[in-house]
Amino acid sequence: MDESVRRRFDYSVCFERMNTAQRESIWRNLVKKLRLGALIPERKIEEYAATYETSAGGISVVLENVKRMAPRRGKVDALVAKLMKPHCRLMGIKVGGDFLPAKGYSLEGLNIRGKVGLERVVEAVWNYYDAGFSAGGEDRPRMNILMYGPPGIGKTEFVKYLGKALDRKVLVVKGSDILSKWVGGSEQNIAAAFRMAESERGVIR
Repeated sequence: MDESVRRRFDYSVCFERMNTAQRESIWRNLVKKLRLGALIPERKIEEYAATYETSAGGISVVLENVKRMAPRRGKVDALVAKLMKPHCRLMGIKVGGDFLPAKGYSLEGLNIRGKVGLERVVEAVWNYYDAGFSAGGEDRPRMNILMYGPPGIGKTEFVKYLGKALDRKVLVVKGSDILSKWVGGSEQNIAAAFRMAESERGVIR
C-alpha cells in the first residue's frame, strides 16, 4: 500500500500472531462450546496449542469436524493430526512440538573451551529470570548467549536442555525465517522473532 494511502488512515492497528497461551484459550473455549471436553482433556489442549501454530479459524474448523465425526477418545489424537497437518501445510504454518533434549542427556559429555562451565551458564540465566529482568523496560539488562563451533558438537542439544531446565519453550528460528530480499526486511523479521519470544516467555534457538 502506497505511503500516500497509508497516511490517510485515522488508526493503524497491527495484529501479531497468537502466542501459545492465546491459542490455548481459543482451544479451551471452542472445546467447551462444542462440548468436546470428554474427548479433549486439558493436557491435550496444551499439547495441541503448542504443536499447531494456527489461527482461531483453523482451530474452529478442525474441532467442528471432530464434533461431526464423533471419534472414540483413543482416536482423537490421530484425527486431529489428520485434519490439522494438511491445514497447516496449506497455510504455510509450522507444525511444532516439544523441543526436548535426548533421553539421558548430560552436560558432562560436552567439550567446552573456557573457564565458565555450562552449569554456571544455566545458573546465570536462572538468576536473570529470578531477578525479574526479563519483565523490565527498554533499559533492562539483556541475557544473550553465543554458542559457536562445528556441527554435531552439542550446541542445539544444550539449547534444548536449557529450555527444559528453565521450563521455557524453545522457539526454533532458522535463517530462512529471517532473511528477506527486501531492504530492512531481515531486521524486521529479527525484531518480530524477539517479540514472539517475549510473548511466549521463550528461548530462541
